[in-house]
Amino acid sequence: MSNKDWLVISIITFLTVAVWTVYEIYHTAVTTTVTPVQEKLIDPFEPTFDEEVFKTLQERND
Repeated sequence: MSNKDWLVISIITFLTVAVWTVYEIYHTAVTTTVTPVQEKLIDPFEPTFDEEVFKTLQERND
């Protein structure tokens, strides 16, 4: 096989892989769903601290 043949095969292979990858990303983005349980799990939690717990821990260290 000549260099030109290898180039054509390489280009076709690259295009096939690129199209396949784009299709899989699109397919995943369109068909992926989030269940209500997952939505509940990804809700942010309240970033407050119970100061009583810190006071108790501080007293235990002393």
